[in-house]
Amino acid sequence: MALWMLRASRRLGVTIVSLGLLAVLLAALAGCALPPPFASAPAQNCISQQRSGALGAGGGLVVALAANDPTAPDHTSALYGIRGSDGAVAWSCASTTYAGWDDAQLVGGAIYALAGTAPSRDAPAPTHAHGLYAIRPQDGKQLWSYSFQAGSTSPLAFDGDLLFFSAVTSDGESSHSNLYAIRAATGALAWSESFGDAIGQPIVVAHRLVVPIFTANTPGAQSGQELRGLNEADGSMVWSDTLASGDTLVSWLSLGGALYYTDGSALTALDGATGKTRWTQLGFSELGGPLYSARGAILFSASLSVFAFDQATGAMRWSAVLNGTPQLLTVSSARAYAATLGSAGMDSHLYALDVGTGDVRWQHDAPFAASPAADASGNTYFSISTGPQKLANVVALDARGVLRWTYKGQSPYSANALIPTGGALYYVWQSFQFGAVNAPITTYVTCLRAADGAEQWTTPLAARNAYPLPPMLVR
Repeated sequence: MALWMLRASRRLGVTIVSLGLLAVLLAALAGCALPPPFASAPAQNCISQQRSGALGAGGGLVVALAANDPTAPDHTSALYGIRGSDGAVAWSCASTTYAGWDDAQLVGGAIYALAGTAPSRDAPAPTHAHGLYAIRPQDGKQLWSYSFQAGSTSPLAFDGDLLFFSAVTSDGESSHSNLYAIRAATGALAWSESFGDAIGQPIVVAHRLVVPIFTANTPGAQSGQELRGLNEADGSMVWSDTLASGDTLVSWLSLGGALYYTDGSALTALDGATGKTRWTQLGFSELGGPLYSARGAILFSASLSVFAFDQATGAMRWSAVLNGTPQLLTVSSARAYAATLGSAGMDSHLYALDVGTGDVRWQHDAPFAASPAADASGNTYFSISTGPQKLANVVALDARGVLRWTYKGQSPYSANALIPTGGALYYVWQSFQFGAVNAPITTYVTCLRAADGAEQWTTPLAARNAYPLPPMLVR
């Protein structure tokens, strides 16, 4: 589950689930130089840059912040490298150029980030300059950049020495989509393909690139989606599969050479190499949440139950009926964590299910619970609030569900990020001053001792009114 998106129903005045694609110019971190075609961008787009060394042997956390409102005069976007040993900002680069990162991921020892020079919050976004950057996470050094023109971009996908993304341009009659393959080591373009229809996020399956093709706006075309399997080496089509009229990919998971996806009422396994359907399970309702995998099973929630289906055969392993409409929040190797919704539409009860059997291992009343994260020892951490305009606490439970400790937080939002690592728990949270008009939202990073919840350090980040992308843990 993309837990950062849970804030959509809880955050005051800020929509997270439907943020869409934001955009910002990432200035080259070495001196904030701008590669073409960014040379004409305003000089103040990189308003501050800090180099205080490196993260060090203990690693740390990299946080990308994207401005909530790219039209506001006080918006700021930034990328921060936070040292784990003492919470110091080892490096940063802040920008006032529109919104924020489209995507930022840590893969294979480098951070790859997509950014643009104009806001892409509203659809369709006009064509503007974008950049793809490779950044060294230890000290923020830029490794390479690649520039292109687009309206909006998809998240990045990776396989071997290539990374992929799609870009949609919507300028009247010239609307089209491009698919890019970039060499991760150098930033060189391996190949690109143009499509007349809008395309979705590329998905790597069995060393094939599966691309959803949206046909709803194509005159005379059947409403729905087409899936195309492409050769990663050159983008040539290997197979295609047209979904039934009106069907679209709601959620998906690439695993073991297969693409598992839902269309809202069915779960399907598609062979990535051939495009053939391996199996389909029909008859679900309210199947709109994310898919998870554990112990050879696909897990998801639908209607009043949490389900587990065998990846290979499609046979149902178990189903768990919970007291209310469940939402599967996350899955570890041993537990599946689900929250049921109360009468007000907020999470009211938190369950830990055995991944192998679906049995309830523990349950707690947990209004506004969010962000569950488990460590290697089976301890679970989550944030919980007692209601609107109440500060959220971080709670640690052991494998039996017994309370270990509680950290009294200062955030009014329960859907903050929790990242367990070794003997520490990183907590990325946001807050503002209650009662103040147009109070700025500030992002903080706190390090808690995993053993007892003692606060080791807290670092405020300078960028204001920004939304953090999922933090990147650097070991």
